[in-house]
Amino acid sequence: MKYENMIETKSEHIGTVGERLSLKVKKIYYDSHATDVFGQINYRYVFQDEQGRIYVWHTSQHGLYFSNVLSYNIKGTVKQHLDGDVYPYYAEGMKKFEHIKQTELTRVKVVEITEENYE
Repeated sequence: MKYENMIETKSEHIGTVGERLSLKVKKIYYDSHATDVFGQINYRYVFQDEQGRIYVWHTSQHGLYFSNVLSYNIKGTVKQHLDGDVYPYYAEGMKKFEHIKQTELTRVKVVEITEENYE
């Protein structure tokens, strides 16, 4: 649960709800939490693009075991726009994202993993 390679910039929303986006992003944060549904574990990934926009993805699949310095080409559908909202079950670490605009994604697919980074 580290913030690695995060670009300090003002995040803005992108896309409209239901729109499918193709993005080049870096994973800058992730964590997990247990749910009350059959002991299921949910994972939260936070990505950032080259323009500094923040994307959040909640999933029950833990598939991004890769280093934070890697860039991903992903496709995802805009679920909603958040204005720095912090869900009640957010880990303490997510407080860094309070008051930062976020685009929440669903149905995320990793299209490609690259070695490029933004620095």
